[in-house]
Amino acid sequence: MRRKPQSIPIPAAPTISAILIDGANVIASGPTRARERLDLALCWLKAWQPTLPIEIFLDHSTFLRCRAEVQAELQTCQTATAGKPLVVLCHSGLAADIPLLHRAAEVGGLILSNDRFFDHTALRANAMTLQFTLDRLDFIPAQEVTWFRSKGMSLRIPIANLLVRRLVNPAD
Repeated sequence: MRRKPQSIPIPAAPTISAILIDGANVIASGPTRARERLDLALCWLKAWQPTLPIEIFLDHSTFLRCRAEVQAELQTCQTATAGKPLVVLCHSGLAADIPLLHRAAEVGGLILSNDRFFDHTALRANAMTLQFTLDRLDFIPAQEVTWFRSKGMSLRIPIANLLVRRLVNPAD
């Protein structure tokens, strides 16, 4: 008698505690200007998870391609400010991928990026990425998050099934 194949239970995804934006990827992903692309992504992210902190990681070359007024605004966000995302500007010659993946591991961050980080396989272990599409007026997130498991396999998790660590505001 043949046995039915046993289904392997899908492990629970890690809890996310922050949203980390691959700034170069967002800026390069649409026909509008850099600031407008970031604003479209930020608007959707803040509506989706208003309590999670957001950090934007930018490499130096992407920063230099932005207009002067956008550069000035990004520089003012390098320290934590209530209501604004923290901007991490990487040094010249350093791709933002490495500090972004390290930060994701450190804080349990969900990475907003269309990058699959194949050139950083070891660093992406247990990272979760949310892919997206940008058109002129809309930010359209994927309906699933990719969770890169430590054993080299990845799982797709419906965005509605993510566990989010809610931050408590002491003023509440």
